[in-house]
Amino acid sequence: MGCCQTLKTISMIKSGGQSTSSPVKKRSPGSGDINTNNSPNHSANFRMHRKLFVSHVKCLATEKFKNLEKIGTGGFGMVFKAIEKETGIARALKFIPKDSINQGTIFEEIDNLKQLDHPNVLSIIQVIEEPDRLAIVTELCTGPNLYEKISKARIFTENQAANYMHQIFSGLLHCHKSGIIHRDLKPENLIFESSNECSLLKIIDFGTSCKNCKVSSIKELVGTPYYMSPEVINQNYTKKCDLWSCGVILYMMLSGVVPFNGYNTHIIYNKIKEGEFSLEYGVWDKISYGAKDLIRQLLIKDPNKRISASKALNHPWILQGIRGAIVNKPLSVNIISRLQSYTGANALKQATLRYIASHLMEEEKSRELNQAFVKIDKDGDGKLNKTEIREALKQLKLDKLYNVKEIMDKCDVDRTGFIDYTEFITAAMDWNKELSTDRLISAFKIYDSDGNGCISLDEIINFMGEGLSENAEKVFREADTNGDGVIDINEFITLVTGRNLQFGIDISTQAV
Repeated sequence: MGCCQTLKTISMIKSGGQSTSSPVKKRSPGSGDINTNNSPNHSANFRMHRKLFVSHVKCLATEKFKNLEKIGTGGFGMVFKAIEKETGIARALKFIPKDSINQGTIFEEIDNLKQLDHPNVLSIIQVIEEPDRLAIVTELCTGPNLYEKISKARIFTENQAANYMHQIFSGLLHCHKSGIIHRDLKPENLIFESSNECSLLKIIDFGTSCKNCKVSSIKELVGTPYYMSPEVINQNYTKKCDLWSCGVILYMMLSGVVPFNGYNTHIIYNKIKEGEFSLEYGVWDKISYGAKDLIRQLLIKDPNKRISASKALNHPWILQGIRGAIVNKPLSVNIISRLQSYTGANALKQATLRYIASHLMEEEKSRELNQAFVKIDKDGDGKLNKTEIREALKQLKLDKLYNVKEIMDKCDVDRTGFIDYTEFITAAMDWNKELSTDRLISAFKIYDSDGNGCISLDEIINFMGEGLSENAEKVFREADTNGDGVIDINEFITLVTGRNLQFGIDISTQAV
C-alpha cells in the first residue's frame, strides 16, 4: 500500500498517545534501541555541506510560524520572535523589505551564514521569500547582548572578560578562516544564547560582512563609529579590522567606557586615526599587565602588526583567565565513546541525524556537547583535527582503546579532514534518548518537498544534488522496503532508527 493511501487509513502515533483508528501492536523485544550499525555505508562519497540544511522557500512567514513578536531591529530589518508551527520551537525571524536594499547584499549575508558552523556564531535555519520581503530564520538567542551585560555590570572581572573574549576570538577565527570579515563587531552584535550563566556568546548580524576580501580591495565605509579601525575610516582594510573592534570591546568591558569618544562622528574618527588611548590611572590601576598588553596589541594602528584572532586566543592573559571556565571542565567518557561508536550508515540517515542535531535540539539538550567541543578544540578554530582528538583520548586514558583515524573517518562526513561543530554534535548525541517520533517527522518533511506525505527518488536527488544521483538511488532502494516507488514515514523511521515498526504513523494529522 502506497504511503499516500496509507495516510488516509491510519492516524499518527505521537509520544505517549495511540492510534484512533487501529490498535497499536507491541514492538518486538529490543526494537526500541537506535541501531547505528545496521546498514552498509553508502555515504562515503556524499560530502554533506551545511548549506544542504538551509532551505529557501517561497511562502508567507505566517504559513510556517505563529505568535510573531517584535524583539528588535538588526542591520537592514526588524527582528521577530516566533514559534515554528511544525516543531513548536521558538526562532528568530529577521525581515528585510526587498525594496530597501540590494537583494544581492542580503543574499551575501545569507550565504555567509550558511557556511559558518561554530558554537559562537549564530546559525541560520531557513530563508522565507515573501512577495515584498525576505525573512531570515535563525536560532533564537534569549539572553542579553554584551552591551546590556556591560551596562548592568559596569565593569567585569578580568576572568569574565577573558572568557567572553575567548568566545569572540574563537568565533571570529572561524569566520576569518572561512574568508569572512564581519566589519561591524560591537557589543550589540554579541548576544548570549540564554540567561543561563554557562550560556554561549554568539556573533550575530552579518549584514555588513564580506567574503574573500583581499588586501587593499575594500573601498567602503561600514560599521559603527566607536568600533571602527583607522584603516576602515580610510576605506582600505582587511580582516584585521575585526581585531581592532575586539580591542575596543575589551577596553569597554574592563573600564566601562570606549577608548575613542567625542561629541560627533568627525571627532571620533580623528581620535581613532590618531590611535592614542590611555591605560593609566583610575580603573586601570587595578587592571593586570596581561589585559593591558592584549589591548595594546589589538589597538595597534598598523594592521600588519596587529595581533590575529589565532594569536589572541593563545595570549597568556586569555589562557590564564579561562582556567576554571567551561573549557577546563572534565570531559565525559560517554561523549567520546559515542564518537567511536557512531556511524551514519547511509547518506539519508546521516543527513537526518545532522538536521535534527542542528535544527531541532533545544539549548539545554546540547549544552554538555557544546562544552565538550570547546574543551577539545584547543586552537579555538571551530573544528577538531586529529591532534585534538588524540589529546582528548589521552586525557581520558582511552588512546589505547580507541583509534583516532577511525573516529575521523566516521565523524568527518564532509571529508574536510576535520570534524566540524555540527558533525561533532551529531556523532556525540545520545540518540537513544533524543530521537523522538516528532523530531523524525519534522526531519522527514525536509525531504518531502511537495508535502504529499511520501518521499520520491526525485526529492532525494534534489536534496543531495544531481552529482550524487547514483548514491541517492542506492539509499532510496534500501529505504523503499515495500517497493512501491516512494518512502513513507514508517519506512523512513525504520531506516533511521533500525526499528521494525509494527504500527502506522500518519503525518497528515500532526498538530501545528
